[in-house]
Amino acid sequence: MEADRRKKSKNEQLLLIVVVMATVFFMTITVLNFRRRITGYIEEQVYGSLRGNIETLSGVFSTKMNDQLVMLESQVRYFRDINLDDYNTMKDTIMATRGIGAFKTIGVANRTGATMNYNGKSSGNILLEDYFKEALKGSESVSETVHIDEEGEEVLILAVPIVKDEEIIATGVVYGSFTKESLSELLDAGKNANDTEELLLDGSGKLLASSGAGDLTPANESEIHELLKDLPKDLTSTQIYEVRYSGKDILVTATPVGLHGWVIVSLASEELVFQPTRAITFYMINVIILLVICFAAVVSIVLLMNKKVRTVQQQNDRFEEASAGSSNLIFEYNIAKQILTLDGNTEMLIQEPKPQYTKDEIPVLFEGMSEEDSSVREQLRITMEAPAGKINTEFRYKCQDGSYHWFRLHGDMKQGRLIGTISNVDEQIIKETKLMEKAEEDPLTGLLNKGAFADNVSALCDKLEEDRTVAYFIIDLDNFKAVNDNLGHATGDRVLTDVARSLERVFNENDIVGRIGGDEFAACMAVPVGGRIPPQQLFRRKARSILTEVDRVYSRDGKSVHTSVSIGISIGPENADTAEELYKKADEALYNVKYGGKNQFCFYGKEVGE
Repeated sequence: MEADRRKKSKNEQLLLIVVVMATVFFMTITVLNFRRRITGYIEEQVYGSLRGNIETLSGVFSTKMNDQLVMLESQVRYFRDINLDDYNTMKDTIMATRGIGAFKTIGVANRTGATMNYNGKSSGNILLEDYFKEALKGSESVSETVHIDEEGEEVLILAVPIVKDEEIIATGVVYGSFTKESLSELLDAGKNANDTEELLLDGSGKLLASSGAGDLTPANESEIHELLKDLPKDLTSTQIYEVRYSGKDILVTATPVGLHGWVIVSLASEELVFQPTRAITFYMINVIILLVICFAAVVSIVLLMNKKVRTVQQQNDRFEEASAGSSNLIFEYNIAKQILTLDGNTEMLIQEPKPQYTKDEIPVLFEGMSEEDSSVREQLRITMEAPAGKINTEFRYKCQDGSYHWFRLHGDMKQGRLIGTISNVDEQIIKETKLMEKAEEDPLTGLLNKGAFADNVSALCDKLEEDRTVAYFIIDLDNFKAVNDNLGHATGDRVLTDVARSLERVFNENDIVGRIGGDEFAACMAVPVGGRIPPQQLFRRKARSILTEVDRVYSRDGKSVHTSVSIGISIGPENADTAEELYKKADEALYNVKYGGKNQFCFYGKEVGE
């Protein structure tokens, strides 16, 4: 007997050794495979981050370029109604305007290509320039590459057509020039990674701008061509590749800008990017090796407690199965018996749930449903009266925490039974709502963007009642170019956000406020005609409040700039009854303010300050 027990024990020990060795071998293979997979995953994340960064940068750069074109468009109104063939008139008008945005100079050209800048200098004749030809066709344009201006400096040219309301053909062009330094500032403002260096190249590979020359940026264009020789000439999507250049391993990420074949290139040191990930990989491998050793020790205990482990595993499986359905509720309604059966996490909706409810008890379940979603009851009734059909809808329900949450109800009606699920979709609905709100927001100020503002004002005018009047305010920021030139674009962005917050304080939540241009804002409000305060008096108060709120002085590095706004106001339906016409009348009133002195307001058809 003793010999048999020893033999049995020896066999069990031998079996244990075999199992442990097999387990160690298996875990070793697993570690090696895991290392390969985690390295690939980390590289994928790095590439994804680089791709996301440069595509975001491309989008931000395009947006800022569009902002500059919008600023140029705001200058067109000064030249629509003058004779551009009269050079003296053209010169007097352009010299009476002001510089805007980050442009080195702003100029105007007639159809012959004769030019005059706001500083009284001419840029020569631009009749044969590509951007001038494109703008004369009625389109906004950007020069395909840099040009040499009258001062011998390389500049990029943006141009917009001058088109009168009743005509189609452009009578001239308003243009603005960007220095390489200004273009580089636009490029640098959009980057969100500190360990990369960015280049902006035109279609021929010529350097237009860079985010700052570092250790990776080539010193001249010949070196740029050598570094980027493997980059496809007609780039249509983001490309990432590794290159060995000047003794360094460099990750090159390139993406098209969508304009003239321009490309943004991001350079990153491979060592700088992957050094942290390699350290993480090394640490994780050591942890896994330690786990392998621990597992080998645990295997012996597992073998001795196999039965208990199976029991615990079964309990865990049941727990995981129950947890998997914790956010779902399954229901079945038997039409013939008029009994509702619930299964799953009924506690998320009902304080003291029951497995079944009779026809008379069912209405109690609807008491927590939001009144705004009461139509769901009618949808359920229609579905249950049909021999076959489906229902798929969403509703809000007041749960045990006292708050309303979103749920999705899905059910199928078959053979006299309505069977389906109720799932909590709070997170999904919140994400969808945030995406919709983001699409309507100006990314810098958080106000409505130009399109969303126009849609809201159009909707307000379309449903305007007879006993109400509406005011359309165009609010143009004074001295904004001086802020950017003297205090920097970061301060310029701060000024814009400060103006946005000031407008939110002046107007209430029922009013419509937005940013419709680079330094131009707008607001629209409707009030009762027979109110305690006459509408005209109320609108004047709003205008004065805006002037007071925005009147500030900004300082940096010993320099100071005073900011204020000029306001043009139109009244509906007195001046116009559509959003488009109200905008035009308010813009005309703003024009009077600009030529009558800044930091004032003017109603359409009246004198400044009345």
